[in-house]
Amino acid sequence: MSKQELIVIVSDKMDPHTDLVLMELRSMGHHPVRLHPADFPEGASVTLTLDQQHWNGQLTVSKGSIDINDIKSIWGAAQNHTSSQLTSL
Repeated sequence: MSKQELIVIVSDKMDPHTDLVLMELRSMGHHPVRLHPADFPEGASVTLTLDQQHWNGQLTVSKGSIDINDIKSIWGAAQNHTSSQLTSL
C-alpha cells in the first residue's frame, strides 16, 4: 500500500480493537475513515451514478464526503454481540 491511502473501516462506534487499528493506520500515514452501518440514513449516505462503464459517487459521513474513487480498501470489523443481543436479532 502506498502512503495516504483512504481506507474505510466498517465497525461499531464503540469498538476498542478498531480504535487501535485506526491509530496504527494513521501512524503509518494512511487516511482511515470509520463507517458505522447504524448511521444510515441519518448520519451517513452513499450516492452512486453509473456513466457508461464507471461508477462514481460520494460516501458522506459525519466528518465529510469522500469520493468513492479515492477509496483503496474497505475493512469490515467483526461485530461484537453478546449472547443476549444475538437472541434478540
